[in-house]
Amino acid sequence: VSLLSKNHRASVGKVTCLDDELFASVADDKTVRVWNLSKYEVKHMVEYKSLALPTSMCFMKGVEVILTGWGDGSIKAMDSVTGESIWQMP
Repeated sequence: VSLLSKNHRASVGKVTCLDDELFASVADDKTVRVWNLSKYEVKHMVEYKSLALPTSMCFMKGVEVILTGWGDGSIKAMDSVTGESIWQMP
């Protein structure tokens, strides 16, 4: 068995499909990762400096945005194409 990619360091709470080659995951290590299935690697990763843990995740097709909900009531948005953190509220 060989290591294909660096994984999360804590429990993975949510996974969502982006298309037939990409999916995203969010975990209790406070990272959101976009994975490339054809290469078995992490394409993008954002690590959030939050005291709260992630509670939910969804993908907004058409605008290519991954939304995550957090235990402190915040919502964070990540561009699934560039991997950039776009905005968060509050």
